Amino acid sequence: MKKIVVTSLLVLAVGVALALTGVAQNAAPAPAPVRSSVAVVDVAKIFREWKYVTAKGNELNNQLKPKFDALKARDDELQKQTQILKTMKQGTPEYEQLETTIIRKGQDIKTDQALLLKQQNEQTAKILQDSYKYIKQHAAFYAKQIGATCVLQVSTAEEFQLRNAQLSPAENTLQEVSSRQVIWYDGAINITDQILTRLNSGAQQQSNTARPATTNR
Repeated sequence: MKKIVVTSLLVLAVGVALALTGVAQNAAPAPAPVRSSVAVVDVAKIFREWKYVTAKGNELNNQLKPKFDALKARDDELQKQTQILKTMKQGTPEYEQLETTIIRKGQDIKTDQALLLKQQNEQTAKILQDSYKYIKQHAAFYAKQIGATCVLQVSTAEEFQLRNAQLSPAENTLQEVSSRQVIWYDGAINITDQILTRLNSGAQQQSNTARPATTNR
């Protein structure tokens, strides 16, 4: 009789333990779902339509315009001297002297023009680099608002053609298709216009709501 009672108590104890374990497992919180939504942004469109970028580009052009105008004036004067040289007799001291002057001035103009274009390209690149940082900040901010964990850069075929106008239609199409990273996406995940609206509303680099992106890409 004692063995039966002990055995029954053991069975009961095991049953209670299993029941409590099941209750504990059922009471444990379910793991949070992993977010995997994606958003896309047309950065080229933002560069083209963001008023800040346009204003900075115009400001740079206005700063460099006097230097380009001065170069053009020097080149116009050189062309006049070249026309005069054509009327002179070759081999004379005057011809050789003017020819030497024209060659030297032409080389100087080319050197100064190359330096000015380099300056323009470097400052334009700086504007675009700074602007891209702000675009990333706002893309990260807006993506978090909609629960996106990744923002991809996309571009339209029209934008590609604008950048590669020298290519033939066939070459343009081939390069545009082969370089496209995203083949298809639902237009609902395109947040370009939302970011552009935020930026054009004056919420660019002074914004305290946008935070720097956590990646360098």
